[in-house]
Amino acid sequence: IPKEKFTPLGAPIEITTAQRRFNKPMIITLRVPEASNKDLKAGDIQVIYYNGASWDIIKPLSVDATAKTVTFETYHASGWGSAKIDIEEEIKKYSHSKTIGKMAQKNVDKIVDKIVEQGLDYLMKDQMGMKEDSAKYKIISSLANDDDYAEILDSFNKGDAGEFNSKLMVFMGKKIAENVPKSALQKALKGLSSNKGVKYAGAAGEALGYLVEGDYKDAGRVIGEKIADSFLITKLFKAAGEVVQYNIDTWKDAEIEAAYQAYKNGADHWFYGYNVDKGDFDGLYNQMRGIAVRLESEYVKREITRRENLGKRPATDDELNAIREQVRIDLEEQFKNRLTKESDLEKDAQHLQELVESMKKANLLEDGSFGFDTDHQTTEQRMDDLVKIAEKILQDTKRKDWTSGTFSDKNSISANDMISLVQAWFSTNGEE
Repeated sequence: IPKEKFTPLGAPIEITTAQRRFNKPMIITLRVPEASNKDLKAGDIQVIYYNGASWDIIKPLSVDATAKTVTFETYHASGWGSAKIDIEEEIKKYSHSKTIGKMAQKNVDKIVDKIVEQGLDYLMKDQMGMKEDSAKYKIISSLANDDDYAEILDSFNKGDAGEFNSKLMVFMGKKIAENVPKSALQKALKGLSSNKGVKYAGAAGEALGYLVEGDYKDAGRVIGEKIADSFLITKLFKAAGEVVQYNIDTWKDAEIEAAYQAYKNGADHWFYGYNVDKGDFDGLYNQMRGIAVRLESEYVKREITRRENLGKRPATDDELNAIREQVRIDLEEQFKNRLTKESDLEKDAQHLQELVESMKKANLLEDGSFGFDTDHQTTEQRMDDLVKIAEKILQDTKRKDWTSGTFSDKNSISANDMISLVQAWFSTNGEE
């Protein structure tokens, strides 16, 4: 037992079954022995798992502080226990998880590409009655090299729905004006006035006037601002944001992390029930069993909800089967993408860990200090609040990062100044 990582709460147990991995999760509840549970709070109790070589810390489904029980789920049988985790280990685990989550958050290009494609489809086909697929695909294929599109990606990453909506609508209108043949666009705008009624007549006339003058920029602006559907773009933004959050949450899942580690290093029966060579994704995916089924089910549910929200027809069985197959494709791509970034991710996690450890030294993780109350908030939730405020400070002061140096400069904030600002936030009236 690594005493520097955690203190066991009673003796671990081993559960064995004939089957290594399950199609459905097994729900296990452990009782924390009376002698070990004095003065423990729900946030103190975690699950520990022996992976054949070392102990992993697993976030429980729930903790009953009164009954002193901890409940978790697993897709394989092994050695389990409950423990009180050392704060340094919690910081290390949090920093790793947060860094992997940020990797998923940054990898949004394809998601925003999909929003643009869906928005163009709606604007060109449903609103303007055009069937210019060649123009649409020409627009989509040029996104990566477009400076305006880079600003749209930035708005999405910041979570600024208003800025994203306005920039995307103008962007789509401009691209349509640039890529759709002038004669086809004029025909669509003239048809828009008669088919859609008075609401669009003025906008169509204004856009036509700019087209005649050869002013494609303003023609596109009018198409985007006055003909595109802002409400639809809001829905697309919200749905895409949910996808990003889902990807972040997926990486926080201990089973997904374990699958990645088995893919990265290989595994021999003990490690979460896998027996697979490193880099063998197909073999790994087949052994994931219930986890793969769960991911496929979540993808299907999200697709059904997306179609309902956009007023589209229900998906066919073939379309839903394609969605299920997409899980395997996406997960393999994510695993390969992470593998290429391991070194940078390790550095980023260490960098974040240093900041959180500095916050601990400054009493920001101490119960009863700077508004932290362990009766209402776990240590993980507290760390998340602290890091979010640190990120907000960077954004508001237009700094790129924090540094371990003594002094702040125009590009970065020193850890000392960052901590002083975070302390001020939690000890006064927040933003004011």
